[in-house]
Amino acid sequence: MKKLNINAIRIDGGTQSRVEIDMEVVGDYAEAVKVGIDFPPIVVFNDGADQWLADGFHRYHAHKQAGKASIGAEVREGTVRDAILYSLGANGAHGLRRSNADKRKSVLTLLADPEWSQWSDRKIAEACGVTHPFVASLRKPPEVVTVTTPRAEKRSPVAVSGPSSPKGKPPEPGSKKDAQLQALKAVQERDKAQEQAAEVIDKLSETQEAVRILSEENDRLNDRLAVEAMDASEEEKTAAADTIAQLREQVRVLQIELDAVKASRDTYMRESAQKEQQIKHWRKQAEKAGAVTA
Repeated sequence: MKKLNINAIRIDGGTQSRVEIDMEVVGDYAEAVKVGIDFPPIVVFNDGADQWLADGFHRYHAHKQAGKASIGAEVREGTVRDAILYSLGANGAHGLRRSNADKRKSVLTLLADPEWSQWSDRKIAEACGVTHPFVASLRKPPEVVTVTTPRAEKRSPVAVSGPSSPKGKPPEPGSKKDAQLQALKAVQERDKAQEQAAEVIDKLSETQEAVRILSEENDRLNDRLAVEAMDASEEEKTAAADTIAQLREQVRVLQIELDAVKASRDTYMRESAQKEQQIKHWRKQAEKAGAVTA
């Protein structure tokens, strides 16, 4: 880790992958910085001329707000493009948890790029720290339902995000037009339910993140109190404090790795369950086909 002049770090290269900076979180972090709480180093990419911030925007702004002239940083060699790519998957397993909007922005950044958009859904998902079905849903064009209006006999495409029913006389129950409208309403209701569920998950994630930060601050304060209560010289207390800090960091890194392994395991288990369902489905179809043939 290096100490960098905070004013020499560039944040204007499009490397901020979040939808917005949470200034309330910045304020909380700034107060923690002022009382001497150490944060993990930010990540910057050095292209030989500039230092591009790739991870740690809330910590960066917190240090500036706290009046700090420098900040701890992990410096990597690379271009601003490397910094952008790195930022898209940052905070997937640590830091302030990303919202669904943040994840969507990350994926759309790659899909809008001439080079990165050629990647497979799985590769983009790995880069952004999301699932490949999520990427596929953003790459896929909007679903279109064809509805025949009663006033004119020509067909017109109605997007899923369009009105819930065509103007004019309602279609007869059980008719083809009625079935199409019911399908359209079902899709809209599903999308609305997914949005509501995403909002609940985001709020829960924010609460969990706040609890985590407070818990870490409490641990640091307890460590300081324990060191101060030691019957030892100042040099021994300093050494003890350094050892405790190192152990805390090792535990934090191991927890991140464990969470990543658990996430991968859960993903593989879900995919395996889906494949198993598909196998059962097609096995039944094959059995039915065999019975018909016989």
